[in-house]
Amino acid sequence: MKFANCFCFLLLVISFALLVTGKKSSKMSHSEEDAIAYEESRRAKEHQRIANQPRG
Repeated sequence: MKFANCFCFLLLVISFALLVTGKKSSKMSHSEEDAIAYEESRRAKEHQRIANQPRG
């Protein structure tokens, strides 16, 4: 019986660790996506600014 309790506890710890590391990696990819989106919007604004300048 003691072995079963230990095994269940170990399983719980491992699954929790996997859950935490999975969340961290998904957060990482989201921040990476945000950085890419920010860069794209910055470029688009720059192009718009150049296009709106009066030709002289």
